[in-house]
Amino acid sequence: MKRTIISLLLLLSFIKPYAQESQVERNIFGVQLGMYPISFYNECRLFKEIALRSEIGFSYLYESTSSLYGYSSSSQWAIIPEINLEPRFYYNLKHRNNLGKRTNNNSANYLSINFGYKAVDLAIFKSNSLENVFSSIHIIPMYGVRRSIGNNFNFEFAAGIGREWTFEKYNYYNLITHKNKTYKNIESDIAFGLRLAIGYVF
Repeated sequence: MKRTIISLLLLLSFIKPYAQESQVERNIFGVQLGMYPISFYNECRLFKEIALRSEIGFSYLYESTSSLYGYSSSSQWAIIPEINLEPRFYYNLKHRNNLGKRTNNNSANYLSINFGYKAVDLAIFKSNSLENVFSSIHIIPMYGVRRSIGNNFNFEFAAGIGREWTFEKYNYYNLITHKNKTYKNIESDIAFGLRLAIGYVF
């Protein structure tokens, strides 16, 4: 009997370090390839089921236009950074854990609010000028699913609908005052959020 108890204690001490906990990871760093097409992120634990995701992504812009009859054409391109902060509530961690499913690297379903800033003014490798492309901010409630693939890879899908504010700004010449003027305006519109990405956790 004594040997049996000792054997069970040794077995439990071996299993415990590998057991999954019903809470988000304390701190993870990763990269995702998808619709940005690339982003780098960190998720840190705020509470047992709530994590704060901070992210910087890079999107590629290319537009080409041609004049009437195709006598002349122009194009503009740039790599534009987008900064996001997103508190996430991973609501089914405990349920997945009870079913024996993986929850490592925050592999669960979540609800979140995505706060984003598209920084056109910080565009890199851009053409001489970006016309009709402006910086913007958005607030989008999201529903998402993340699943681990192996130890370090993961798949993520999320979608939502919210609001976006675009900061229009351009210079023009006033024919009445014969002076250069700057036009500024804030446009508000519906914003759709969509994340479809394959990621790697470091």
